[in-house]
Amino acid sequence: MNQPGGRSPEAKGTSLHSEPAVCAGQSVQADKEVFVELGRVSGTVVATVKEPKLMGAKLLLVELLDLEAQPTANSVVSVDTVGAGHGDVVLVVRGSSARQADKMESVPTDACVIAIVDALEVSGQVRYKK
Repeated sequence: MNQPGGRSPEAKGTSLHSEPAVCAGQSVQADKEVFVELGRVSGTVVATVKEPKLMGAKLLLVELLDLEAQPTANSVVSVDTVGAGHGDVVLVVRGSSARQADKMESVPTDACVIAIVDALEVSGQVRYKK
């Protein structure tokens, strides 16, 4: 059974944001959870035969991280919207939030890389710095 926001109980990515947010200039309704997940690019996915709307899109394999910037047991294939590369720590959005990124409105994807992280600070301690 899925939890609010379409996430299954086994999805254990780090939720950094569950309050109303502004994504691509649109306000997200307060009754919907928005999950921004922390991850590290661990590879690329090459698919020569794919949905035409994915032509030219860079697909990244992103290993999800916890708040200590340590890997979890989960990974996700994400469309790159920011030019991330191997080893970069990134922010990933999923579901309808993934289709709110610039030029992604009609792309059939459930995950997008929307930012490259420069630093992560938790409770006053730096957990990651580029």
